[in-house]
Amino acid sequence: MMWKYARVCPDEIAQLGFLFDREDGRVSPEPVPEDCLLDYTGFIKLCEELVLTDWVQCTRRFTFDFVRFPDSRAYESPYLLDFSQKYKIHLIPEIAGYKFLDSPNRITFNVGSDVILKISRVAPDHLAAIEYILMRHGEMLKIHAPGRYHLFRKMQLLSCFLTGRRWQGCSLAIAYLLAYPGDIAGWGITIAGLAGPGVLTKLRLAKQQIRRMTTKQILRSKTTQGGA
Repeated sequence: MMWKYARVCPDEIAQLGFLFDREDGRVSPEPVPEDCLLDYTGFIKLCEELVLTDWVQCTRRFTFDFVRFPDSRAYESPYLLDFSQKYKIHLIPEIAGYKFLDSPNRITFNVGSDVILKISRVAPDHLAAIEYILMRHGEMLKIHAPGRYHLFRKMQLLSCFLTGRRWQGCSLAIAYLLAYPGDIAGWGITIAGLAGPGVLTKLRLAKQQIRRMTTKQILRSKTTQGGA
């Protein structure tokens, strides 16, 4: 199916994006976008609307000479922002991949001290990626995707405390809470972060476990209703 689109893809389009069918019953991106051609501004505006941002990427090989894919455990958001700044993306709302969520290497799949060590190891990569995004794309995000900009600011605060940089975290927390004084999550991150990376990690894991349980209950309810 991807080949059907790739063989007639115009030269000005450097990436085709397709949908993921996920193991939890959701489809990504969510909500499913219409068939659209994205430039830099369009991509940023789309990010503002999405809850799930992954898609199956069919990318022209030569582009990797100019925009490198992350070689760490960092988020791929910097790559896609840099990519859309230079190239156009055609999103096609057809399912072309299936995403499993039970890999033993996934942080959300594990519990206990092992996962705390994993989060600590990847936190510096995430912090570096987010700080790069805010430095290079922050102004455009602030204009066209203020909600996504807010999220990246929060992720920067979280990642900084997870790396154990309390003094830098305090500075970021002051700036963040002055900008978003009503954000309860920001206050929670700050208080837990000052208590130490271990406390913050345990709270983060508890939140993820609750989210996973809620998703399973929703899917179970849909399955029961469908069977009825």
